[in-house]
Amino acid sequence: MNKSRDAIKYFEGLREKYPASKEARQASLELARLFEKVNDPREAAKRYLEFAESGKGKVENQALTNSAVILENLGEREAAASVFFKLSAVLRAGKDAKDAPAAFEAGCNNMLLASYQKKDKKVL
Repeated sequence: MNKSRDAIKYFEGLREKYPASKEARQASLELARLFEKVNDPREAAKRYLEFAESGKGKVENQALTNSAVILENLGEREAAASVFFKLSAVLRAGKDAKDAPAAFEAGCNNMLLASYQKKDKKVL
């Protein structure tokens, strides 16, 4: 765990020192993975989203997926739905259009569950 915390400090320092470098971009992805590893899923989801916004490739799409799944597992259904809908739009516009319906469906499912959770809370 301490090695992971040391790595987080290292990669954050790298990003601060060389913010426009490709190494800083890679450090952003490594930070997301490290926060997931040290059991800080909210920070991991945030970092995956930040990384995904830095490009338009398969790795960025995977980062969106990771973020959505983490949010879903945390029970953050509305946030997960939003990320799944974003992923669906990105996939539709790119080469992986065949995967867009599955991401859209995941967004819809999460939105329905979020709606149910809100309704359930009002009853209580």
